[in-house]
Amino acid sequence: MWEGGAAAFDRVDEWSDLDLLVDVDLFMTDSAKLADLILPACTSFERNELKFYPNGYAIWTRPAISPLGESRSDVDIIMDLARRGGVKKLVIGTKPER
Repeated sequence: MWEGGAAAFDRVDEWSDLDLLVDVDLFMTDSAKLADLILPACTSFERNELKFYPNGYAIWTRPAISPLGESRSDVDIIMDLARRGGVKKLVIGTKPER
């Protein structure tokens, strides 16, 4: 994970030291063009989201359409990678069990 944004591309030469670069994205961005593997992300129209806003309120959204193609939500991608990596139980705020 990284901070993202244009500042990350100031260090793009450091990316060549990586053994593997995986990008989760909606579009063929500059980082996706450099990636060894691109995982297609869903748009906000295709996933549940809990959005937090200033002034102390939050909104839960529901998908308007089913995910297109092979796209998946960030949460689904992270949870699947954790399971495939041997994490048996993942609860927010706790250390994962192996």
